[in-house]
Amino acid sequence: MIRAMYALLAAVTRAFDLLLYPFRNLAPVWGVAFLALPTAIFVLLAYRRCSDQAAIRRLKKLIQGHFLGIYLFRDDVSQILLSLGKVCANALRYMGHSFPPLAVVILPIALVCAQMQVRYGYRNLSPGETAIVSIELAPGIDTLAAGSGLRASDGLRVETPPLRIGSRGEIDWRIRVEKWGAQRLAFSAGGSVVEKGMSIDRSVGRLYPVRAKESLFNSLIYPGDEPIARDSHIRAVIVGYPSARVRLLGIGMHWSVAYFILTVVCGMMLKRFLRVEF
Repeated sequence: MIRAMYALLAAVTRAFDLLLYPFRNLAPVWGVAFLALPTAIFVLLAYRRCSDQAAIRRLKKLIQGHFLGIYLFRDDVSQILLSLGKVCANALRYMGHSFPPLAVVILPIALVCAQMQVRYGYRNLSPGETAIVSIELAPGIDTLAAGSGLRASDGLRVETPPLRIGSRGEIDWRIRVEKWGAQRLAFSAGGSVVEKGMSIDRSVGRLYPVRAKESLFNSLIYPGDEPIARDSHIRAVIVGYPSARVRLLGIGMHWSVAYFILTVVCGMMLKRFLRVEF
């Protein structure tokens, strides 16, 4: 089951690689905007097909009418409270009509967000920068007796000896990036060896801060990455990539904020063309 999920998500990841290939050398906001448009269309169509559009239009008019009543009877406290109660009741009914389309769109959008996180959630390292890399050992493995080590390719330099945190089963190193290109780290502990690739590149690509043993959760949040073997004494490898920011209208923000804003803008522009009420 889990292996099949990894294979399915790896195929989805390759499809996203092709879709986003034209944007690899552009600012990240262009890739985010490209995905926001079909997301808005998908959400609008889900609302049109899976919600009672007539009831939504009726409830919106009722809510607007009750707000008007609050203004007209602003000197009558009892009428204000009555209108507020009706606003709340109709708002709850309105939210109830939103649940069916939300149930349809939540999983596909979650899969899209996972693909965007590995592309836009982290910033690649550049020559001269340093990062902390770590391994987490399987339960029961002593960090002192594990015989840990770290080998790096020519473009990376290991700057510190291993720092062992026994309470967490964690071993840390600091590395420095020395040149551009595809690089590799090879971690060893307890007789197990796990490699982690690092692409030191200016283009927008997939970055996996964690390589872990296979699980349904890991297959969803790190789509397209190769899991660590189940019998390995190393349960996770972690690279401390910096968080990335997407610039939208000159303002730096997390990609998810830019994605939400752009999706809402596209939805507002297209709702009349697709004849959708929400």
